[in-house]
Amino acid sequence: QQKDSCHNWLETGSSGMPFETTGLVMNKFSEGDPGKHALEVKNNTDAATIQVYNSEPTESRLYLTHMVAGPAPQHKYPESIVNISSSPGEGIKMTGTAESRFEYSVHVLTTDFVGLLPGNQTTEVSIRAIPDPDKSDPVRVVGVIITPQTDVMLQSVSNIED
Repeated sequence: QQKDSCHNWLETGSSGMPFETTGLVMNKFSEGDPGKHALEVKNNTDAATIQVYNSEPTESRLYLTHMVAGPAPQHKYPESIVNISSSPGEGIKMTGTAESRFEYSVHVLTTDFVGLLPGNQTTEVSIRAIPDPDKSDPVRVVGVIITPQTDVMLQSVSNIED
């Protein structure tokens, strides 16, 4: 039986998973008890990377949880591009803006599917903020979710895309 692997460091600043990063800095961005922590990607053209290990024997889905704010124009986070080294291509765009369903100012988490991870290996995931002079805050990643692909999930995705 394959299992999900969920890691969140928003409150503790510790992910509970062994990973290496380049260009990402764990930062406590909000005081209080327990405070809020994130791996931050600066708002420039340099990509930051995180090494993510998929312990499952088969390909799994990777999701990143990150901060968003809004509604526009009050949002402060830049958009970013996520690339997975095992999946060449243009990458997946993550927004920094909370969904338009909010009629009031929010600062919340959202989780985006960013690609597939090969089984039983460590894969480099790069995150690059899209430069925007109006967005002063960095991209703030607060969690990683790795979940196996299942026939039920694939059928659901197929139905959505039809």
